[in-house]
Amino acid sequence: MITYFMSSEFTMSDKIVQIMYMLSGLFCIYSGVCSFKKKANKYYIPTAVFWTALGIVVAFGLWIPPVVNGVIVTVICIPAALNMVKPGGLKTPSKEEQQANFNKIGMKLFIPALGAGVLTLIISLFFTVE
Repeated sequence: MITYFMSSEFTMSDKIVQIMYMLSGLFCIYSGVCSFKKKANKYYIPTAVFWTALGIVVAFGLWIPPVVNGVIVTVICIPAALNMVKPGGLKTPSKEEQQANFNKIGMKLFIPALGAGVLTLIISLFFTVE
């Protein structure tokens, strides 16, 4: 994995995209671990398997042999096909909580989304090498 990032065969944009895949995959793995801890969810094991396996493929699929990737993707499909991937114990806030949170945060909620778009544009404009 380190050789990929040290290699001159790959462009900086390739490496940045791979880092984004790794971060996304790690987030999926984290979701799988959190799903496993939610025992209130009737399907906590299949949900955890789905998210963890998806995270492994997304984060490290470049370095996993294709046959192993295929097996992991098959494992991902089983709980999804059986409709066993469910959110566990989500608490919906009351209208008062929603209003209090809006008064506290307001439209600042959109700053990360806007920042992600601007950062993506900057990276694509300045780090793309032909």
